[in-house]
Parts: sequence; C-alpha cells; structure tokens
Amino acid sequence: MPAPPQPPRPVITAAVLALALGLTLCACSGSGARSASGASAPSALSSPAPSAPAGEDASDAPGHGAIPGAAEMTEPQLRLAVVAPDGSTSGIDLLTGDSVELPDLPAPTAVTTDGRYLFATSASGLTVVDSGVWTVPHGDHSHYYLAESRPVGEVDGGAAMRTSSAPSLVTVLDPDAGRAVVLDGAALGAGSVALLAELDDVPADGLLVPSGRRLVQTTAGSAGSSPDTVRVLDAAGAPVAGTGVACPGAGETITSRVGVVVGCADGAVLAVAGSDPDGTVALEHIPYPAAVSDADRARDFRARKDRPVVAAVAGERGAWVLDTRDREWRLIETGTPLVAVSAVDDRDHVVVAVDRAGRVLTLDARTGVVTGTSEPLLADTMAEPALRDAVTIEVDAARAYVNDPAGRRILEIDHGDAARISREFPTPDVPMFLAEVGR
Repeated sequence: MPAPPQPPRPVITAAVLALALGLTLCACSGSGARSASGASAPSALSSPAPSAPAGEDASDAPGHGAIPGAAEMTEPQLRLAVVAPDGSTSGIDLLTGDSVELPDLPAPTAVTTDGRYLFATSASGLTVVDSGVWTVPHGDHSHYYLAESRPVGEVDGGAAMRTSSAPSLVTVLDPDAGRAVVLDGAALGAGSVALLAELDDVPADGLLVPSGRRLVQTTAGSAGSSPDTVRVLDAAGAPVAGTGVACPGAGETITSRVGVVVGCADGAVLAVAGSDPDGTVALEHIPYPAAVSDADRARDFRARKDRPVVAAVAGERGAWVLDTRDREWRLIETGTPLVAVSAVDDRDHVVVAVDRAGRVLTLDARTGVVTGTSEPLLADTMAEPALRDAVTIEVDAARAYVNDPAGRRILEIDHGDAARISREFPTPDVPMFLAEVGR
C-alpha cells in the first residue's frame, strides 16, 4: 500500500519569502518575487496571492514573459493536465491538490506540452490550449505567471501531426501531408495562431525543431529514403549553407538546456544555438560508447524541463542517459525491462522509471544502482498493451508524476526518497494522457 499522504513541498517561511521578495525587487525593478535560491520552491499550504498584476511594470521589462491579464506569482504554479481518451480534460493544482478547470480537447491521439501550452493532435489536426500557468527563466532567477486557461486555436491536418516548441517559434509537422508550418510563439501568448512559414516536401518520418531563431531539420539524401542528415534552416525554412551532419536513422528529439537532441542509430546529434546576432546553430555528433542494436537504441527521450540530462528506454536492457553538457552517454542496465523513463537532474543524477512489472523505480545514473522500488502499483496497466504504452512520467525538481490508466489515478513520487509514493490523485476518467504545466 502507498505511504500516507505527505506534504508535497517544503513550506516557505515568512523570513525566506521576505528575502525572496527583496532580492527580486532589487534585481528586476519591481517585476515580481522569487525564492531565495532562484529555484522552484512551492509551498505545501496553498496557492499564494499574486505578488503584483503582470501589467505595466512586468510587461514593460523585456524577457520577463508577462502578458496582459496575467498575475505574477511568488512561486511556480505547477499543475497536471489529465486527458481522457475522449478528450475530457481535468486539471490538478499541485500546490493544493484541488481540481482546476481546463478546456476539453477533441479525442486526441497524442498530447504534449512545453510547460505552458497543451498541443493535442486528433483526427482533425492540432489543437492548442494555453494552460494559463508558466515559468520564465530570467538570469539567476525565474518569473512565475498565472492566467485563465483558454483555447488558442487549431491547425488543420492529420492525426499524426508532431509539434516542437520554443519561446519564439513553434513547429508543426504533418507527415500525412508531407508539409510543416512554423508558428509565431509570441502570437500564441497573445491568444492566436499565426503562421510565419510553410514548408513542403517534408519527409514523413522527419523532424523540424526550433533552435533559437532557427530550425533544425532531419532530411534524406534521396526521395523515399529514411532521414539520415541533420541540417539547419532559417526561420523562413531556407537551408543555411554549410550545415549538415550525418545522422543515420534520425528519428527522435528532445530539447535540453544545452540544445536540441536528435537521436541517431549511432548516437545523437546535438544542435546548440549561439548567442551571436545571426543566431548561428552548431551541430555536433555524440556517438554511443559502443555499437548499439536497433532494438536497444534510445528513442523516446524524456527529461525534466530545461535541464541538460535526458533519458530514454534502452530496449530490453534498461535506460540510456545522455548528458548534453558533458556530451556523454551512460547505459543503466536493469534486471527488468522498462516501459518509461525520465531524467531529473545532472546534480543528483536521478532517473525515474516504470518497469514491466508495474513498479516505479529510481536509478542513480552514475552508478547504475536502483535506489528505490515501489510495489507493482501499475500491474493492471501493464497487463493491457494499449494502457501500458500510455504510461507517462513527468518530473520536476521535487516530484515525479505517473499516470495509471487502469487504476484511474495519478501517482506522485518523491524521487529523492527511494521512490516513495507521497500522494495519489483519483481521476474521473481513464488518464490516458498526462502533462505537467507551469514549469
């Protein structure tokens, strides 16, 4: 049985909060508050009152991420978006455990997030929803915002559409139509969908990912071939001369704190955006430490947002961990095959996983040691392939969240305490899709 519910977050004392407010006011000239460490430090009590409306002062300060009508908060407004197979959507406030309203979606085939927006694909194309909560890094601290959740718009297309997001650009690739569009990130924040560019003749199994003010694309050397090269495009979709790195079997991607990762049969290509005015993107190949079979290569990368370490299932062997800062792969071999993994951080080296027995595991990426194991809480979900494939791990600085479709619940895991289950959230419908927002 899971442990009794525990307070999910450390309490911010009045003294710490006063110090945080003072430091932020000094650094940002009245733009809002932060924790004393500059990191996420949610309270276990309740959602705080706004530190100030995100109006004139906040919105006039470049890079703070405010929009009219939003309130700047003293801490991140972390929430879970839980989506049922028919698109019914519910929200969970992780500061209080209370339910919050989110717009329903068309029956989705996939739901992803960049920490603010929900991108849901369905038979009619892509639906974009603003969750109303987001975090904006700003130097040595971050700004946290709260607004009303709202539908933003749609992009017509097929059920296999794939989306990648950055603050300024969002790409939507429709493999069924062989086309992709580039959306204006600022327009999404203002509540509308605006196309900046459209690309035709895009490989059906290719990728198109924002990197700074440019795009990273996978392409094939000949028509009908699988993508085998990573190259750089400008924001309008024109190839940048002199870019192109071999990436056989290119097909998976994630964006880390360092850059865009593209998985290859022989490792990965890392695309790093420069700080120069032209927004140059450098491509670098990171090979596996030894030859890897196709069945054991890293595919579905997962990680805590804005951290340098990412992870993926390694076939039947365990988990791959890629440190994009050190340009280093590590293989963690486990006794039981894994169905999902996610990397937490490069400081404590924690990886959270779910194995085929339905247990939640915590792993040490340095030593490969299993540091925590739960009971087989997801055993019924593991027995149904469609439900097993839907298991998702979302991680933040303090907790991990796992959906249990068969059990109609979300598990909250303390990944710093041997995979202890700290809370359970029952869901009214089958939680087929899970996304954490506010990060």
